[in-house]
Amino acid sequence: MFVDFPACIFLNMNTVILRSKCAGFGSWTVKLVEETINGDTYFQPQINCRYENLPKTVNIRYEMGLGHDNSSYEKTCEGCSYWNTDKPLIAKSLKMLDLLNPESGHVKEDKLMLHVGIHVESIQYSDGIWKFNFYDKLFPEEERKNMITMERKKEKILFYSHMQLIKFHTENFTENFSDVEKHVNTKFDCLEKCLQIAHGVQLQLTGEQINCIFSETEFNLSDSELFGTIRIADIFGFKNVARYCERRLIQNLRWKTDVLDSCRIAISHNRDRLLTHLLKVLKFSDFSKVFKVEDVPNMSMECMKLCTKFVFDNVDRGILE
Repeated sequence: MFVDFPACIFLNMNTVILRSKCAGFGSWTVKLVEETINGDTYFQPQINCRYENLPKTVNIRYEMGLGHDNSSYEKTCEGCSYWNTDKPLIAKSLKMLDLLNPESGHVKEDKLMLHVGIHVESIQYSDGIWKFNFYDKLFPEEERKNMITMERKKEKILFYSHMQLIKFHTENFTENFSDVEKHVNTKFDCLEKCLQIAHGVQLQLTGEQINCIFSETEFNLSDSELFGTIRIADIFGFKNVARYCERRLIQNLRWKTDVLDSCRIAISHNRDRLLTHLLKVLKFSDFSKVFKVEDVPNMSMECMKLCTKFVFDNVDRGILE
């Protein structure tokens, strides 16, 4: 809302800050930039965002209207746009005489209220990969009945995703899901990665350490974003996500820096393809360090076969240490 709008025009105080955040970004602003078209004065609404780490491009839906009633207002423009964030998002210009005309009712008691609706569909950062926005509720309103809400109350973080796609991959989610915080070794950052991959985004995950695992120990491979995402995927039943991360692990060869830790995780999460590569370089004398009897009940048949073959092959070669 522009309070004392005529004075704002005279003093060039033409920027208002929107309170709500969008897509996890900081405050959004609307600036009215004066321009002259065919001798008439217009105000061009320019939408921008105050955030240090803005993405390169945003796929955005927006609408703008005028009126003093939140439930009913005159819509002036709406549309979809691929917004390059280094420039403002420009909406339809508003004629000054129409705004100030008493019969229009746009300015009441010297106050002009702009209604701005913004919904970020997807986001592209400098790596060129498009990612979905899970920080905002589905839009339009009628789609919200098909939405799953995931929350971590302690961090006051909410994720919103489409129910049909999530339930296609797993039945472990209800409409309002808040059980994430019950799993000690997980954090929301890895859950977002799971959701992105489940939606088809091919994230370039690495074996580098991130803060997605609660760990006060020195870095090991289990602290990496790949294994962290695998852990989340297994907990919540995203089999396609776990397979994707496993393939990325095999490709980047990061597991070779810590074969023992990698073997433990491969066995505990039944990553048989990764285990195939690991057993080729694992020393038989180290096998007892990674394989525990208590692992057996939860092992898949494929992992069990690989471990059994590994033992018999080494026994046949006389490697008993």
